[in-house]
Formats: sequence, structure tokens, C-alpha cells
Amino acid sequence: MAQDIRIKKTKQNIEKALLALLNKKEFRSITIGNICEEALTSRSTFYLHYLDKYDLLEKIVSNQTALFQDIVKKRINSLFNNNFEISLIEFYNEIEKQKDIIQSLFHVTEQGYDLKKNYKETLFYYWKKYLDIQFTETAVSTELIATFGTDIVLDILDWTLTHGVDSAALAYGEKLHQKILFPLSEKT
Repeated sequence: MAQDIRIKKTKQNIEKALLALLNKKEFRSITIGNICEEALTSRSTFYLHYLDKYDLLEKIVSNQTALFQDIVKKRINSLFNNNFEISLIEFYNEIEKQKDIIQSLFHVTEQGYDLKKNYKETLFYYWKKYLDIQFTETAVSTELIATFGTDIVLDILDWTLTHGVDSAALAYGEKLHQKILFPLSEKT
């Protein structure tokens, strides 16, 4: 059991090292040596757990994407229950817990490792799904509305990451969402 804890701690240190380095320089210029130095570990220990820096990045991005998908699923479920405001605050509070990791990874734009792109795709998918279920006939394409909804959430997410959870900003964002959603069933 003690070995499992040491392995977990070593992986956490390596992951934290990469995230810290991403705040200082571009991913492409980060070396395994940089990561090991920052993590206070050896190259051989690094290679026991990861194939290379891309494998490390992929594991971190995949984990953060999965966490975000879980958060979005909760938000969408609460929308189905018409619990708009509470779910919005909970959504951004959960994001706030991962703030440092998200900010570090949002700087990475390597193809296949772009967390912000993954977030956008996740949001679009769930917005579109929600709209298609809730609004069977719309005056405007649900794809367009899902795109607007996705962009609003990402903009507020960027704001929240920089400024913290701000109830006034969240209330404004929720009003925008409602303005987008509720006129959908009206034919123009």
C-alpha cells in the first residue's frame, strides 16, 4: 500500500512540475530535464510513469476534460430541472477548484492536447443535446444557439479564472442564456 502512495505522489509531483513550467514557457520548449528538475525527480523515474512529455500532457488534459464533462453533465441535468441560478454558481465554483490547472493548460495549443478546444467541444455537444430535447421546433438553428451558449460559457469561464467567481457576472451570464433560450420556440 505504501508503494502505491509513493507512486501517486511521484506522478502528482511530475504533473505539478509540468503545470508550473507551462506558466513560464511554451510546451514545445519544455524538456524532460526541465520537468524532472522542477519535480525533483530523476529521468528514469519520469520514464517509469510516462513515455514522454506528450504522454504526460495527454494524461493531464484527458483527466481535466473528463472532470469538465462531469461538471457540464451536472449543469445540463439541473437545466432540465429548471434550476438555472443554483446550477450556474455550482458550475463555476467547481471550475474554480481547478483554476490553476486550467489556466496552465489553456496556454497549450498543441494539436490533440488543447484543453480549451476540448472544453468548447464538450459545451457545444451538451448545449446542442439540451436544445434538441427541450425545443423540438425552433425559429433558429439549434447549432447556432448552441454556438452562442458555448461562447458565453467560455467567456464567463475565462472571466472567472481571472477574477474569481463573481455572482454579478454569473447573474448577467444567466440572463444572456435565458434571452437565448426562451425565445427559441417563438416563430419569427
